Amino acid sequence: MNDMRQNMVVCPKCGAKFHRRGHVQVFDEKRMREMLERSGFEIVNIKRLPIGFMAEHKLLKYFRYFLKRFGFISSGNLFVVAVKTK
Repeated sequence: MNDMRQNMVVCPKCGAKFHRRGHVQVFDEKRMREMLERSGFEIVNIKRLPIGFMAEHKLLKYFRYFLKRFGFISSGNLFVVAVKTK
């Protein structure tokens, strides 16, 4: 799971601390499943996909395995398809 503290910034005007990309929390697959199932959803499909820069870059996408292995990138974005059952 990502350490949210690594991307925290401080507003130079008011001093408020926030995540540079606006994230409030990070979900791994287990936590996402538990939260959705507890809320009455059934998981149809769940997977991690590389999106954005790493997926589109002509050269770096071929080195994704090594960049991930040595901690330079995370494991992608979690995509979930779920239906409400309750």
